[in-house]
Amino acid sequence: NQIALFQSLAGLGANGAQRAAKFLSASCSVAPLIVGALPLSDTSLFDVVFFGCCLELLCIAATAITALHAWPEWPTKGFGPTVFCTLFVAYSLGYGAVVSVMPMLTRRSAPEGALCSGLMQAFVASLSAGAILGIAAAAAAAASHSAALGPMAAFLSLILGMATFPPLGGLPLKVARCILKAGLHLGPEELLAWEQKQPANCLLSSPAPSKEAPVPAASLASLLPTLLLLSPFYAAASQWTTSWYVQTLYCDRCVFGIVIPACLLQGFERLSSLAALTWLRSRTTVLRLKLPKRLGLGSVCAALAMLAAALVEVARRDWAPRLPGQPEVSSLSVAWLLPQFALIAAGEAFIYPASAEFLSSSPFAYGLGCAAQAGAVALLGLWLGYLKAWIPDGSPNQGHYDLFYLCLGAAGLVASGLFVLLPFPTFSQHG
Repeated sequence: NQIALFQSLAGLGANGAQRAAKFLSASCSVAPLIVGALPLSDTSLFDVVFFGCCLELLCIAATAITALHAWPEWPTKGFGPTVFCTLFVAYSLGYGAVVSVMPMLTRRSAPEGALCSGLMQAFVASLSAGAILGIAAAAAAAASHSAALGPMAAFLSLILGMATFPPLGGLPLKVARCILKAGLHLGPEELLAWEQKQPANCLLSSPAPSKEAPVPAASLASLLPTLLLLSPFYAAASQWTTSWYVQTLYCDRCVFGIVIPACLLQGFERLSSLAALTWLRSRTTVLRLKLPKRLGLGSVCAALAMLAAALVEVARRDWAPRLPGQPEVSSLSVAWLLPQFALIAAGEAFIYPASAEFLSSSPFAYGLGCAAQAGAVALLGLWLGYLKAWIPDGSPNQGHYDLFYLCLGAAGLVASGLFVLLPFPTFSQHG
């Protein structure tokens, strides 16, 4: 859990931890830009996945060791936070490389149509499933007061995942075949045609130059308005791992006499995302909606999530009484926060598969999309430095999180309208 780790191991306050988490998210997009700028063949893309996972594995192991040997004076000496933040940035580069390459490989195996949309949804669902495991580990770490438990669980799960890589039997292809057969109801002929299009699953291969035609600058320039319209959504979507976590800490988390870890609401968000993706996959009419409408619907869901968060924050801070013996914690139940987590999950279910389907036609275009996401989150992180009256380092009771959420919600509503009104660029792999 980023906020908890930045606070416990780097000694940051609420505002500083949220800013650090947003800058970390922005650094994930450096790798997609590098990958997109390089001429890579299909086999080289598999190499990028392998080396990205290796970098993640190294940084996770080092983070676990750092957490195991952390002591109270580290934040004052500065050595601990420096090492910790360096590890996080290095990890984000590996993670960014992996998540940028996978949609490209998916798009090459299924260039267009319902199969392409379904595979993009499966890719986003796999990220959600992995996040649920990580959140469960974070909850166990919070319950046992062991900051190293989360990185240790991540290390083991990544080792198991890398064990399925070719040439160890081609298990990913077999699993993908079962999912496509059961989930998308593809016949034997369609499955065979799909498998024949798959690139050779060779790791540690020598890079070969790509034969793709260069993407004209005009095509990339036409993407910029759409990417700018996605910025309010990216800013809103970053809240469920940052400011909403802080908001949860100051609500009544006692359920049936048990105080639940704050990160479990993030697990609810990931489960909601999986549920929304499953529902959308079963509704072929939704998948056949044009991309502007899908992006607009996602922006509307994100805007509604921000408006719900603002209303709940006012009720938490001003209307509900404080818990006895805890003058900073509201008696408002965390159950009131569930709608905003569900709404942002629905927005992600619309936006992420649609944007991946739209941008993955070109590696550099996908990197440009990641750069837009990074820019939105980084600007938000810079903005937070000037918003300490709204988002203080201490208790949110002293700030105005609600005004911050209202600004993001209003921007999302404006963007959703522009998605429908403005012309949407057409972008293909060959320009």
